[in-house]
Amino acid sequence: MTLPAVIYNNGDVCLDSFKMSRTPHCQEMNHYKMQGNYKVNDVRTMMSATQNGIGYCVIDLFNLERPIDELGLVPLLTDYTLSTQDTGIYAIYPHRKQTLLVSEFINQLKSYIGEPARWEAHIPDYQHMYKQ
Repeated sequence: MTLPAVIYNNGDVCLDSFKMSRTPHCQEMNHYKMQGNYKVNDVRTMMSATQNGIGYCVIDLFNLERPIDELGLVPLLTDYTLSTQDTGIYAIYPHRKQTLLVSEFINQLKSYIGEPARWEAHIPDYQHMYKQ
Protein backbone atom coordinates (compact mmCIF):
# COMPACT_ATOMS: atom_id res chain seq x y z
CA MET A 1 0.00 0.00 0.00
CA THR A 2 1.31 3.44 -0.90
CA LEU A 3 0.60 6.40 1.33
CA PRO A 4 -0.97 9.15 -0.77
CA ALA A 5 0.79 12.46 -1.21
CA VAL A 6 -0.51 16.00 -1.08
CA ILE A 7 1.18 17.58 -4.09
CA TYR A 8 1.97 21.22 -4.81
CA ASN A 9 0.76 22.17 -8.30
CA ASN A 10 0.15 25.71 -9.53
CA GLY A 11 -0.33 24.92 -13.21
CA ASP A 12 3.18 25.82 -14.37
CA VAL A 13 4.95 23.97 -11.56
CA CYS A 14 4.10 20.51 -10.25
CA LEU A 15 6.32 19.36 -7.39
CA ASP A 16 5.50 15.67 -7.42
CA SER A 17 8.97 14.15 -7.15
CA PHE A 18 12.09 14.33 -5.03
CA LYS A 19 15.56 12.80 -4.73
CA MET A 20 16.42 10.68 -1.71
CA SER A 21 19.00 8.08 -0.77
CA ARG A 22 18.21 4.44 -1.52
CA THR A 23 18.83 3.38 2.08
CA PRO A 24 19.45 5.18 5.38
CA HIS A 25 22.78 6.98 5.65
CA CYS A 26 23.58 6.26 1.99
CA GLN A 27 24.89 8.80 -0.52
CA GLU A 28 23.51 7.10 -3.66
CA MET A 29 20.39 9.01 -4.66
CA ASN A 30 17.23 7.81 -6.41
CA HIS A 31 14.45 9.86 -7.97
CA TYR A 32 11.02 9.18 -6.45
CA LYS A 33 7.66 10.10 -7.95
CA MET A 34 4.94 10.94 -5.43
CA GLN A 35 1.57 9.25 -5.87
CA GLY A 36 -1.49 11.29 -5.03
CA ASN A 37 -4.58 12.86 -6.51
CA TYR A 38 -4.87 15.78 -4.10
CA LYS A 39 -3.06 18.73 -5.67
CA VAL A 40 -3.06 22.22 -4.23
CA ASN A 41 -1.49 25.54 -5.15
CA ASP A 42 -0.87 26.79 -1.61
CA VAL A 43 1.64 25.51 0.95
CA ARG A 44 -0.66 26.27 3.92
CA THR A 45 -3.34 24.12 2.29
CA MET A 46 -0.78 21.32 1.84
CA MET A 47 0.12 21.44 5.52
CA SER A 48 -3.55 21.59 6.55
CA ALA A 49 -4.38 18.56 4.37
CA THR A 50 -1.46 16.69 5.91
CA GLN A 51 -2.55 17.67 9.42
CA ASN A 52 -6.00 16.27 8.58
CA GLY A 53 -4.59 12.91 7.49
CA ILE A 54 -5.08 13.17 3.72
CA GLY A 55 -1.46 12.17 3.07
CA TYR A 56 2.14 13.25 3.39
CA CYS A 57 3.70 16.30 1.78
CA VAL A 58 7.18 17.54 0.97
CA ILE A 59 7.70 21.18 1.91
CA ASP A 60 10.67 23.47 2.26
CA LEU A 61 11.53 24.21 5.87
CA PHE A 62 11.29 27.95 5.39
CA ASN A 63 7.51 27.45 5.24
CA LEU A 64 7.47 26.50 8.92
CA GLU A 65 6.52 29.48 11.05
CA ARG A 66 6.25 27.49 14.28
CA PRO A 67 7.78 24.30 15.69
CA ILE A 68 6.70 21.26 13.74
CA ASP A 69 5.19 19.55 16.79
CA GLU A 70 2.94 22.60 17.38
CA LEU A 71 1.73 22.20 13.80
CA GLY A 72 0.83 18.55 14.39
CA LEU A 73 3.30 17.40 11.75
CA VAL A 74 6.02 14.75 11.98
CA PRO A 75 9.22 14.62 9.90
CA LEU A 76 9.53 11.36 7.94
CA LEU A 77 12.51 9.30 6.78
CA THR A 78 14.95 11.36 8.86
CA ASP A 79 17.78 8.80 8.48
CA TYR A 80 17.71 9.18 4.71
CA THR A 81 19.62 11.75 2.70
CA LEU A 82 17.41 14.23 0.87
CA SER A 83 18.76 16.14 -2.09
CA THR A 84 18.94 19.88 -1.68
CA GLN A 85 20.31 20.35 -5.18
CA ASP A 86 18.61 23.18 -7.03
CA THR A 87 17.30 24.70 -3.81
CA GLY A 88 18.44 27.89 -2.21
CA ILE A 89 17.83 31.58 -1.89
CA TYR A 90 19.48 33.66 -4.58
CA ALA A 91 19.97 37.40 -4.96
CA ILE A 92 19.89 38.46 -8.59
CA TYR A 93 21.02 41.92 -9.54
CA PRO A 94 21.88 43.58 -12.87
CA HIS A 95 25.66 44.05 -12.56
CA ARG A 96 28.62 42.08 -11.20
CA LYS A 97 29.46 44.97 -8.95
CA GLN A 98 26.87 45.23 -6.21
CA THR A 99 25.56 48.65 -5.32
CA LEU A 100 25.58 49.65 -1.68
CA LEU A 101 21.80 49.17 -1.57
CA VAL A 102 22.03 45.60 -2.96
CA SER A 103 24.86 44.74 -0.55
CA GLU A 104 22.89 46.05 2.41
CA PHE A 105 19.77 44.16 1.32
CA ILE A 106 21.75 40.90 1.09
CA ASN A 107 23.33 41.51 4.52
CA GLN A 108 19.93 42.21 6.07
CA LEU A 109 18.48 39.07 4.50
CA LYS A 110 21.38 36.96 5.81
CA SER A 111 20.89 38.48 9.25
CA TYR A 112 17.15 37.73 9.18
CA ILE A 113 17.60 34.13 8.04
CA GLY A 114 20.44 33.43 10.48
CA GLU A 115 23.14 30.77 10.50
CA PRO A 116 21.92 28.11 10.75
CA ALA A 117 18.65 29.21 9.17
CA ARG A 118 16.08 30.11 11.82
CA TRP A 119 13.48 27.65 10.51
CA GLU A 120 15.80 24.72 11.30
CA ALA A 121 15.02 25.37 14.97
CA HIS A 122 11.40 24.38 14.26
CA ILE A 123 12.45 20.72 14.00
CA PRO A 124 14.09 19.22 17.10
CA ASP A 125 17.55 17.75 16.40
CA TYR A 126 17.39 18.86 12.75
CA GLN A 127 21.19 19.11 12.45
CA HIS A 128 21.36 15.29 12.68
CA MET A 129 18.68 14.61 10.04
CA TYR A 130 18.70 14.36 6.25
CA LYS A 131 22.49 14.56 5.98
CA GLN A 132 24.02 14.90 2.57
